[in-house]
Amino acid sequence: MSSIPKVSVCIPTYNRSQYLRKAIESVLMQSFTDFELIICDNASFDDTSEVVNSFCDDRIAYHRNQENLGAFKNINLCLELARGEYITIFHDDDVMLQDNILDKVSFLNTYQNAGLVDSNAYLIDDLGKVIGMYWNEDIDKKSIAKGEDCFRDLFLGHNTVCFPAVFMRKHCYENLGGFEEIPYCDWELWIRISLFYDIGYISKPLIKYRRHASNDSLNYIGIVEEYKAKASIVSKYRSKFVEVKYLQILMEKDICRRIIDLSLSHLRVSKKTFIKGFFALMILCLKIRFIYSITYALKKIIKKLLGIIKKQSLKIFMFNLPEHYNSWKKNSLKKKWLHFYNQKDCSIHPSIEFTGINNPFDYININEKCTVERDCTFWLSPDQGADLRLSINKSVFIGRNTYIGVFQPVSIGDNTLIGAYSYIISANHSFKNRDIPIRNQGFTGAPIAIEDDVWIGTHVVILPNVTIGKGAIIAAHSLVNKNIPSYEIWGGVPAKFIKKRP
Repeated sequence: MSSIPKVSVCIPTYNRSQYLRKAIESVLMQSFTDFELIICDNASFDDTSEVVNSFCDDRIAYHRNQENLGAFKNINLCLELARGEYITIFHDDDVMLQDNILDKVSFLNTYQNAGLVDSNAYLIDDLGKVIGMYWNEDIDKKSIAKGEDCFRDLFLGHNTVCFPAVFMRKHCYENLGGFEEIPYCDWELWIRISLFYDIGYISKPLIKYRRHASNDSLNYIGIVEEYKAKASIVSKYRSKFVEVKYLQILMEKDICRRIIDLSLSHLRVSKKTFIKGFFALMILCLKIRFIYSITYALKKIIKKLLGIIKKQSLKIFMFNLPEHYNSWKKNSLKKKWLHFYNQKDCSIHPSIEFTGINNPFDYININEKCTVERDCTFWLSPDQGADLRLSINKSVFIGRNTYIGVFQPVSIGDNTLIGAYSYIISANHSFKNRDIPIRNQGFTGAPIAIEDDVWIGTHVVILPNVTIGKGAIIAAHSLVNKNIPSYEIWGGVPAKFIKKRP
């Protein structure tokens, strides 16, 4: 091929000939045809070369290494050979659906600030049978997200990006480098890219992802390697975000909690495994967060002992120390949280209340110059199925006695005014079963997005699955249960269109 293709599809492979043919066929049958298919064979000793050479298509470029370079170097070799504006590293055992390339090229052409676009995926087993409808069940996720929001989610949470579903701009690799030679190299790269670019997402499944049995993220090694990858990001880009030190602390505490929880869980399985792993991993915890690790471990052990006492029905009268400790801990975290945001030129009244989960502060992000008046309440649901994210952007004003309930993500745009006594809730009670009281059936919900420069009057109720467009105005005492376009004035119960604003 002489002309430069729009897309480079790269398949690094090693001894997977039983799956490779299907992967190649799915690429060649794409509705979008301006691509090259680069196959980097990492010195396979099966019939990989015969499988590749059985295809007669001048878009295929087959490169066979003389010796095995290791997985990381083979992936980066693909990047070096790629010539396209957009690149995807596709797994040799996965399958593309017909419009995979077309939809992602169209997305990246539309959203120039997006460094990469990910999509949903069907999960398949070794035989190609669909075993799960989606990689990501959050199918209503926004199509484009700010890089700093994705950074926070990926850095403090789990890897929600499906590696073979990613299409990335070539200049992202050129500017930031390729994959590090570490476990979770893909996760580390997505975090790195989110520091500089927005992240795109297509909710439609566009590939079939073959999931093999693996539980690294649930064992000691997986947690330790995750910490190393995230710590590497902090050391490289410490000056990129004002919040990075605060986020580093949250990440390290999460790592310590998971290691200690996993260690204690092994006590039920095998005392030998517990002794072997607990002390080795506790040393790592103590190096990361000494006081926090000791406090958390003691709390878990005390809680376990109290549980044993309760099961044995021993009537022991004692002060309720765990509740006192939790209350003290929450107040201490709240003071640190208020201090942190006061340094960002925010004015948050100390009477603010947090209900729901014990530690809501990890899930709330407030930007500079925001005001939260007295007696406001933020509820973050502890219920199953919750996706806890509360994002309040620059120069937002929230009036007194306002209640914000988060079961699904709630975002509030720059320069938004929210009047006193307003009620914003992204949850509804579930009522599917007549035999179970409604209060015991949990919640359903959907995100709420309030865009920039919105004015919401006093005593306004905003229900789930609502987007309020930029510059809109909501009259006092209104109930909003559907989307409101930009620069319109709405009011009433339920809110209805009144007029266009100047």
